Amino acid sequence: MSPKKNYVRLATVVMAGSLALTACSAGSGGGSADGTEAKTGVTLALTGEPVNLDFTTTAGAAIPQALMSNVYEGLVEIDQDGEIQPLLAESWELSNGNKTYTFKLREGATFSNGEAFTADDVKFSIERVKSDAWVSSLKKKMDIVDSVKVNSDTEVAITLKKPSNA
Repeated sequence: MSPKKNYVRLATVVMAGSLALTACSAGSGGGSADGTEAKTGVTLALTGEPVNLDFTTTAGAAIPQALMSNVYEGLVEIDQDGEIQPLLAESWELSNGNKTYTFKLREGATFSNGEAFTADDVKFSIERVKSDAWVSSLKKKMDIVDSVKVNSDTEVAITLKKPSNA
């Protein structure tokens, strides 16, 4: 999968999120005195003004804060009880002295443009974070990753440099 395709996917996701937000209504339920419906909207506040919506090339915290949990979906998440829950990965196994995580991806998951989500997308995403193109401070969290191997369209193995719960 080409990097250009993934940039298009990122732009599509961001635009879809923007359109969804602009379509939201505060639901005041009231109209104006002349009987027409009152218009409402949603206002988002960020800690700083973003230079652009591609947080992979923009330093700072504003865009990742707004997008990471609201727009993007990871392989797993930690719930309120501290338990790991599946998202795009339906299951995972640890091996190699707790250094290799093999994720079985959820079948049928797609991007907003309808293209299938595959292990190649996981590999691309992790390698993109580790590349020089990524300048966000979140990059340091991926220093622990040694390699990513695509086993099949629905299985990816991520090997760490040393065991880590992070």
